[in-house]
Amino acid sequence: MHWLLAQQIRPFIKLAAFASLLLNLALLAPALYMLQVFDRVFSSGSIETLVMLGLPVLVMLGLGYCVDAARGRTLAAAGRRVESCLAPAALADQLQESAAGRGNADALRDVAQLRRLLAGPGVVALFDAPWVVIYLLIITIMHPLLGGIATLGALLLLALGMFTEYATRRRTERAIATTRDTQRRAEALLRSLRTAALLDGVRGRPAVDVEAAAAVIARITEVAAAHPEIAELEINPLLVLPDGVMALDSRAVLD
Repeated sequence: MHWLLAQQIRPFIKLAAFASLLLNLALLAPALYMLQVFDRVFSSGSIETLVMLGLPVLVMLGLGYCVDAARGRTLAAAGRRVESCLAPAALADQLQESAAGRGNADALRDVAQLRRLLAGPGVVALFDAPWVVIYLLIITIMHPLLGGIATLGALLLLALGMFTEYATRRRTERAIATTRDTQRRAEALLRSLRTAALLDGVRGRPAVDVEAAAAVIARITEVAAAHPEIAELEINPLLVLPDGVMALDSRAVLD
C-alpha cells in the first residue's frame, strides 16, 4: 500500500487523514453526551441542562456528516488523479499488446480498479483503524473492565478477519481470475458489434464506459451460472454512460 504515499496523491491523502481526525473527534461527542446525561441530567432532572448538552452534540454530528462527505469526495478525487497519471501509460501498453496480437485490457482495468479502491470502504477503514487504539484507551480510562472487554472484542474481530482472509484467499483469487476472463470476453463481444464505433463516441459525443458494460454482462453470466433455477435473466434497456452504467429495467423468469 506504499502507493498511497505517492507524490501525486499525497495532498489528497493528507487532507483525507485530517478529515478522519475531525470525524473521529466528532464521533466522540455522543459517548461524552451520554456520560454527562447520566451524571448531570438524571441527578438534577433539568430539561435545560439536557437541551444545552444536546445542542453541541447535534452540531458535532452535523460536522461529522459534512467531514465524512468531504473525505469521500477527496478520496474520489485522489482516485481520478491516479487514473489520469497511470491511464496514458496503460493505454500505450494496451495498444502495443494489441498490435502484437495479444489483446489485453488488464492494465486499464487495473487502473480503474485502483480508482475504485481509493473511493471504496477499504481505504476509509484504513484511515479509521488507528483511532481504534485511542477509543480503547478512552474506554479503559473510563473503566478498566470495560476497556479489557472492548480490547478483547477488537482482538477477536482482528483474528476473525485474518482467518477469513486466509480461508478464502485461494477461492477469491480463482473468482477474480474467472471474472477477468469473462469480462474480457464480454468486452470483445461488444467490440465485435457492427455498431461498435458508437461506443468510442461519434459526432462530438463522449465515449461510453465499455468496461462497465462488460462487467455487467460478466456479472449477469455469473448470476445465471450460480442459480440454475433462473430460466431467463434480462436487463433491457441498459444505459451505458461515459462513467458507468444504469439498468432501466430488468426481468427474471424462474424455472
